[in-house]
Amino acid sequence: MNNSTEHIPANLPDVTIVTVCYNALAHLDGCIASVVNQRDSGLHIEHLVIDGNSTDGTQAYLQQSVERGHITSYISEPDDGLYDAMNKGIALAKGKIIAFLNADDEFLPGAIAALSAPILEGNADYTMGTARVLDNGEFTVRLWPDPDNAFMGAFCCHQTLFCKTDIIQNLGGFEGETFPVIADGDLMAKLAAHPYKPASVTGDHVIFRKGGCSTDCVVTVADQYVLLTEKYWPYLMMKVIQYPHMYQRVKYNLQDQIIRLKQCATLHRGIDTITLRGKLLRMQYDLMQFEKTEILSREIRQQQTRGAELQQKRNELKKDYFRYRLLSKICWGNKRNYYKQKKYAVKQQLKCCLAEQHNTSHNH
Repeated sequence: MNNSTEHIPANLPDVTIVTVCYNALAHLDGCIASVVNQRDSGLHIEHLVIDGNSTDGTQAYLQQSVERGHITSYISEPDDGLYDAMNKGIALAKGKIIAFLNADDEFLPGAIAALSAPILEGNADYTMGTARVLDNGEFTVRLWPDPDNAFMGAFCCHQTLFCKTDIIQNLGGFEGETFPVIADGDLMAKLAAHPYKPASVTGDHVIFRKGGCSTDCVVTVADQYVLLTEKYWPYLMMKVIQYPHMYQRVKYNLQDQIIRLKQCATLHRGIDTITLRGKLLRMQYDLMQFEKTEILSREIRQQQTRGAELQQKRNELKKDYFRYRLLSKICWGNKRNYYKQKKYAVKQQLKCCLAEQHNTSHNH
């Protein structure tokens, strides 16, 4: 069954909000209201709802929402899962910017305008915001933007990701077949792999209800995280090379993934943990080789610096030596003996400096 209704505005929207749902009638009202309440921001907002042929009265509710002008349009038909439904929304989107809001989540006041502004003003290609996690009726933690997590998972809660629609379309949307649970992390990795300009927006933007496999059962999708990391490993290694702090971040991430794979084996999920562990070990080996190269380079730099310091010290000692030698010849009595002692002491320092300089040069 395919029920659809469509309203094409006279001018293109500034922002398209895509909401996918299946039997989520209990939360839809709050989700839709959180978008409707932001129409006074001056933005032209398109709200598309992609329903997976729900059986809880969702279709009738969506029809009423269109008639009341609360949403722009909806489709209700079977789909192949969350990301297939989201890709349908991408194909239908007419806005300059696109964002995704789950049926059980809500935008906080002013969020749409705040996350859209840097893009509409030409200062960014995509923006990242902060989500407040709602767990059993209580706010627990905040999910902050974390650009360093790109290529290892999502760099922000996907409900707070606003992006130019044509970019998402050109990137091919979500690869749900390859990453059935973490395709949002893959899409964000695609963004990070291209020279698009990001912007982090301060403030709270989304109420995110805790739930779903990717948030509650990270261990059970450990295989997908391994495949994601492997897919973007060259990009991760470039980040490690460019940004020193990334080495420890990636190192610990690989260690965590190995632990998760062991837990997967304990759960008897039937995934090929041996092959996946082999992939992680190869990535760990690359990281170890990089560390060895960095240590060697650091030692060489230190030796070169030390060599330059020793040469400068040697030049200064030479000056002192010749000065004391001259003074020991032209002076008499106690002064002559004093300068002879100084000359001898400097001569010993010169020998030590020369020996250390030789050792440094030999090690180099």
